This record gives sequence, C-alpha cells and structure tokens, in this order.
Amino acid sequence: MKNKTFKLQYILLPLLLLVLFTLRPGISRAQSKSFVWDTYDVVITLLPNGEMRVEETQTLNFSGAPFSYGFATIPTGSAGNNDGIKDLTVREGDLTYVESSSNAPGTYELSREGDEIRIDWYFEPALGQRTYTFSYTVEGGVIVEDEGDQIFWKAIPADHPAYVNNSAVTIRLPEGVTPQQYTGTTDYLVAGYAGGDSSLVQTFVSDDGRTITYQLLQPLPPGAPFEVRVQFPHGLLDIPVPRWQTLQQRQDVFNLMGLVLGIFLAIAGPLVVLALWYSKGRDPQTGVVVPEYISEPPSD
Repeated sequence: MKNKTFKLQYILLPLLLLVLFTLRPGISRAQSKSFVWDTYDVVITLLPNGEMRVEETQTLNFSGAPFSYGFATIPTGSAGNNDGIKDLTVREGDLTYVESSSNAPGTYELSREGDEIRIDWYFEPALGQRTYTFSYTVEGGVIVEDEGDQIFWKAIPADHPAYVNNSAVTIRLPEGVTPQQYTGTTDYLVAGYAGGDSSLVQTFVSDDGRTITYQLLQPLPPGAPFEVRVQFPHGLLDIPVPRWQTLQQRQDVFNLMGLVLGIFLAIAGPLVVLALWYSKGRDPQTGVVVPEYISEPPSD
C-alpha cells in the first residue's frame, strides 16, 4: 500500500509542477500592461493678440491589461515659456469629455502642481489604438525681445513615460508674419530639438513662410522632450511681454546684482580690513627711546 501511495505521489508531483509553471506566465501576461504613442501630432496657431491655439492629437496603442485613464502635463512659467492655458477641451472621436472630479469615463480633471498643469482623463477600459484630442489656448507663450519675438514650445514635455513612434509639429503664423532669416542667408530662424538634438528633427517652411513643420526622424524615447522654435521680427504683432518673462528678467537682474555684490565684497573686504588694521589696529609708534645717565654720584 505504501509503495502504491509513493508511486502515486511520484506521478502527481511533476504534473502539479507542470500545471503551475504553465499557468504562471499566463497570470503575469494578464497582469502586465504597456503602451506607446503611435503618433503624437501638435498644431500651434499663433493669434494676432499673441495667444496660441494648440491642438494635440495623440494616438496611443494599449496592450496587456486594459487602460482606463491617462494623464498629460503642460509646463508653465519659465519652465514652459507661458503664463498658463485656458479653454481646454478633451475629445475622443465625436465624444467631448466633461470636466469632473468623479473619475467616471468620459470626464477629465484639470489641476496645477508647481510649475505645471496636469490633465487627467478617464475612459472606458481600452486596448489597441485609441485617439484623443486636446485643444487649449496658451497665454503669454511668445517671448518678446527687441532682436525678435519667438515661440519656443515644448510640444512633447520630457515626462512622457513611453516611446513616441511618430510626431509632427506645425506652427501657423498670422497674415503678414514670417520667420526672420539669418543675416546674409536665406535660412530661416527655425529649429526643432528631440532630446536637445536638432539633427533628429527635419524642418520645412512653406513657400509663403507662414507654416513651419517639424518632423521627428526617429522614435522619441521616454524622458526626451520634443521642442520647437521660430523667431520673427519684433513689432509685427502687438504682443505684451508675458508675466513669466518679466519675472524672469527681474530675477536675472537680482542675480546679477548679487554676483556683482559678491565680487565687490570679495575684493573690497580684505582691503577694508587692511585699512582698519593700518589705521587703528597696529601697535602705537613710540619713536627712539634715549636712556638717561646720571653723570654724578648721588649726594648723601
């Protein structure tokens, strides 16, 4: 009887281990989830008052377990070269999301965390390709300077957590506005940067100069921003200096004053100490002391 029991255990144990090892990978696959951006396109339309209307079209590809929410960030202040956004809309096809803190499908929530605006949006559990469109107006997004006004925009911020396989950014300028050109050339003052590298972005300027397209030449890895810039002559548009730029200029002046003061103290401080020591800190001079001698012996 014992031999039969031993043989039965000997047969069942390998079978049990085989079942466990067969099931575990299936459990891991069911629990894992990942995504990439198949496309992440941005269109920026500069308005005559200096505001920018931005439309982002993001096509994500979900795999593994279904996804039910996503988030996006927009840097503000000097970190994002803008004073903030307004008139935000979130769409998925014909469905327009509503702003709500309920976390229900078809809603989004807008919040501010430090120097960035965060958008959380919620949808029905999704797998495969899904396309979402974000539209908003940027305030104070044009850098105003005497040598030229410019847009320098983070089309894809650095905090994206997955690869972006394809991306094209388009900037549309108002009537009568075209990019500046480098002195003595026909090259426009336009550039795109993928992770800080301009060689990874191809730039096109339309015949009339009012439409600039920046095409990503290879997938953008997580943590690498996609930035675009264009400079046009100052004064073509009546654009006020953004608040963030005014604050930054004041901070630059304070920093310069602090630097100058520090250098002055580093040089003048030892000289002041030396002057005080020279005038008051040294031992007093007594001159030459001539001893007095008694020429005659003292009288009794």
